[in-house]
Amino acid sequence: MSEFASSSTRQLGWVIPSSCVGSESSLMECGPVKSYNSTLTLKLNCSESVRLVDGPSVCSGRVEVKSNESWASVCEGDFDQQDAEVVCRELGCGAASALKGALYGEVNTPIWTKEFQCEGTESALLDCRASNSTRNTCLPDKTVGLTCSVVDDVRLVGGTSTCSGILEIKHQGEWRSVDGGFHWNLQSSSVVCRQLDCGSAVSTERTSGFTQQPVWRITPYCVGSESSLSVCVIMENHVTRKGLITGKPTVNCSESVRLVDGPRVCSGRVEVKSNESWASVCEGDFDQQDAEVVCRELGCGASSALKGALYGEVKAPMWAKEFQCEGTESALRNCGASNSSRNTCSSDKSVELTCSESDDVRLVRGTSNCAGILEMKSSLSDCGNKMSSTSLYVLEVNCSESVRLVNGPSLCSGRVEVKSNESWVSVCDGDFDQQDAEVVCRQLGCGPPSVLQGALYGEANVSMWTKEFQCKGNESVLLDCGTSDSTRNTSSPYKSVGLTCSESDNVRLVRGTSKCIGILEMKHQGEWRPVDGRSDWNLKSSSVVCRQLECGSAVSRERTSAPTHEPQQVIEGFSFSIRCSILPQYPGGFFYLTFTGSNTTRNYTQSAVNHSLLI
Repeated sequence: MSEFASSSTRQLGWVIPSSCVGSESSLMECGPVKSYNSTLTLKLNCSESVRLVDGPSVCSGRVEVKSNESWASVCEGDFDQQDAEVVCRELGCGAASALKGALYGEVNTPIWTKEFQCEGTESALLDCRASNSTRNTCLPDKTVGLTCSVVDDVRLVGGTSTCSGILEIKHQGEWRSVDGGFHWNLQSSSVVCRQLDCGSAVSTERTSGFTQQPVWRITPYCVGSESSLSVCVIMENHVTRKGLITGKPTVNCSESVRLVDGPRVCSGRVEVKSNESWASVCEGDFDQQDAEVVCRELGCGASSALKGALYGEVKAPMWAKEFQCEGTESALRNCGASNSSRNTCSSDKSVELTCSESDDVRLVRGTSNCAGILEMKSSLSDCGNKMSSTSLYVLEVNCSESVRLVNGPSLCSGRVEVKSNESWVSVCDGDFDQQDAEVVCRQLGCGPPSVLQGALYGEANVSMWTKEFQCKGNESVLLDCGTSDSTRNTSSPYKSVGLTCSESDNVRLVRGTSKCIGILEMKHQGEWRPVDGRSDWNLKSSSVVCRQLECGSAVSRERTSAPTHEPQQVIEGFSFSIRCSILPQYPGGFFYLTFTGSNTTRNYTQSAVNHSLLI
């Protein structure tokens, strides 16, 4: 038996709000940073060599691998089911359920030039053999997209179908209801609907009454990207909270229709369920009356925009019937339908729908309608519960008025769009240079530009900007730059400019086996401190860190005891052991160990066995 002297001394850490939505380019964007004494830290695990991007959850997306410190897409011909099983396992997801070219959009990024040869049992993709690919090029629509399945650990009970009822979660082998006393919202409910393969989240509420049965407590900011709701269960000192609650969340999902890939729960590409799978709808088979029914069924306002490929092209199966709604039906399944006369439908003709939302948000006392104090009438339906309270603080918001980056993996990456005549248009890469990019990155509060390339974040079918920017590079906003009429009458969609702004070096993972694993520390006001582990931190929040460190996807996160400032000691006469390990992609090797005492120093050299050494 060994005995260690430990200290209960707390250390200063940074408290970070856990309400990151995952698109932030830097951890500093997650909210105000506060100083706090803490005994808990956060340990994160990011994949180092593989990630899934542009998908609807952490377990779905386009496969990218790291090559020469940059990320490259994989051609579907060089990636098979065995490779997919390894990736899903490495990322902490379920089994591979869908493997298809361009499943999550075409891409013009660099292509991986080797063919993976996994057996399917490896724990990491780098453990697999690889050979040089015979392909010199790979078409953008042939980059591989992967969807990993999720664990069957969520159910809705007491409702009219599997898509409605009181939420229950299976965690650590036990089914329990969820504590409804926290900020459960539509975004949280969307995780449930997606995991149950239902449609969009329509409504959520709390049941009334008390219960003394044990319940699971869920982080209030599990915002909708998680592949399984069980990853949102809060563990406090490895014991889940039990006790008296005032209600349980009830979730209602649409069963036959959903909106996907849109910026909000009421916008996206229309998909309907057919033979237990989801299919897109051709815009020629969907009209204004049909749109009104869908918006009503999803609990949104009236339809405000109906257009083909508004939210990106798609290679998914197409619905083969024409809807014939009168516009008064409560659900799309109540409408008549006839066989469509179309045998095929172009991918850029799949119908996109935007439902209006109530005019319940405004910015006041600012310089424009895009800046000022946030005021709200009723509620932000996507964000929280309807509650009234008094406060000593208000929230001030500042939006850029003339430029934005869209369809990128973070707030500081995406396709460049500028506002023209109250609508947003893309910019041709021939009319936008490095000086223009510096101004945009500065205006958006990001670091200097690091990548500038045509169609970096997908092709665009929106209107094109007809002027050439002539920035000097030192302007504070893009509208301060000079412009001239462009000589181009048209610009190909794949020539719309994509921009990536760099990010500040203010986070790190320490005491891990690599820079992608370890205790989270953040530099704020010139000082490095660990992040307080008591916050409701989830995988979506962790993805901000992984992306900022140029690592892969967020694999896991856990709370650990904060390290003390006093070294641990071993009492004389007792034994102890030390295990050293290296990454599995570095076979063989030696460990050089040095023990220094008060009167002597001993040096050891021993060979590694199975990537580790126990002494």
